[in-house]
Amino acid sequence: MTSIYFAQVSNRVKIGRARDVAARLAQLQTGSSSPLRLVAVLDDVPESLERRLHQFFAADRLHGEWFQVSAPLASLMHHIRNGARPTSESAISHYASLTRHLHREDAELQKARGEACQSVRKAARSGRPWADVRAEYVAQGGVYEEAALSYERRYVNRDRVNRQRKRRSPTLHVSS
Repeated sequence: MTSIYFAQVSNRVKIGRARDVAARLAQLQTGSSSPLRLVAVLDDVPESLERRLHQFFAADRLHGEWFQVSAPLASLMHHIRNGARPTSESAISHYASLTRHLHREDAELQKARGEACQSVRKAARSGRPWADVRAEYVAQGGVYEEAALSYERRYVNRDRVNRQRKRRSPTLHVSS
């Protein structure tokens, strides 16, 4: 039997196994420029649990045994810290299903954002006054409001600043 540990550095977490977690954490710390924080430990578990955890959170893998801290992974670590022992396939798959569900939602949200941005760009370039376009999309809310405000920050405000700079900058006339 071994221990599975979760060591965190900013928004990354290492899911590893060791017989002596304190010694392993000290080893890892010598190779890390940032302080490692031991977030959770599952003691006396089969070594195969580490591999299963890696498989279940594969969508969050950065490299090797390092993973992006996702909401499901953070939830798992929180439950372990509070005494839960999710060592069975079904207990771990509960957190993994959250991961798949959130990744599917992220993909759908990204697609919706892309479509909203295209729609805002098209409307802004149609010749309608920006104030009307902005009001229409802000009223729709959600990703459409985000897209309109993003477009405004990126293009409309930039164009206003450029026009102001042109008005202020003196024109140089070179006489020959």
